[in-house]
Amino acid sequence: MLFENPRAGCETLLLAGGGQRQMHMAAALAKKYAVYALGFERFGALPEGIRQAEELQGAADALILPLPVTKDGVFIDAPYGSRTLRLTEVLPSVRRGGTVLGGRMTETERREIERAGLIAGDYAADETFLLRNAVPTAEGAIAVAMQELPVILQGVRCLIIGGGRVSAALQTRLSALHAEVTVSARNPAELARAEGRGMHTLPLAALGSVIGTYTLVINTVPAQVLPAALLAKLREDALVIDLASKPGGDGFGEKQSMDRLPRKPEKCRIPQDILCCAMERHKA
Repeated sequence: MLFENPRAGCETLLLAGGGQRQMHMAAALAKKYAVYALGFERFGALPEGIRQAEELQGAADALILPLPVTKDGVFIDAPYGSRTLRLTEVLPSVRRGGTVLGGRMTETERREIERAGLIAGDYAADETFLLRNAVPTAEGAIAVAMQELPVILQGVRCLIIGGGRVSAALQTRLSALHAEVTVSARNPAELARAEGRGMHTLPLAALGSVIGTYTLVINTVPAQVLPAALLAKLREDALVIDLASKPGGDGFGEKQSMDRLPRKPEKCRIPQDILCCAMERHKA
């Protein structure tokens, strides 16, 4: 199985697309495996142990794709590439029966991979990965809040929408900064867990009557829980941070005349060690 026996049988990995953290992750894997890179022609000098895909002799045992795999369902996300890369043109580089790992893989992408006689795996679906990734996401949101708000977080009324992994990471960190934290969710179990951490809680259906009392609103739910009508009730100086995956959870698109725009943290990318650990754990 992939990653169980490093170097056995000259195990070869092909990295296709991705950014700097994907390359750093590949550099860590290169200490155990033969790693080749595709779609990094404009990256500059590759880290030690990583070679260009053109040097690959034969087929790779596994293909590692970025997170997300594509931005449009067709072309691999390859910001350092000299040309566009179609998922379908890269798959033949993997031996039949080999493994293709990608992050947030769509069903269409998975079917395409399986039609090519390959095994599809989503490393971003790994629970350990998701729990660890919640930490930089939460820290990125807090960094944005500290930069954008004209006040310190101590005593600030903060509303976190959702009660999942990212919400839990936010709850402990914001409360440690002595913010006044309220968690709003549909799931009673998520509210109960937040109460157990010492947070205030609020059913999602009750948001409309109190949302105007919060200075900081952080959404973690990948559904539109903040329609324009609800956003219109925010206080003038409120900061909204949307951490939800596409399509996001805010209704700013519905009401473009609003002068407040949701912030999406730029510093909450996934550290390479989290990616590398997810790769190592993933079994074909």
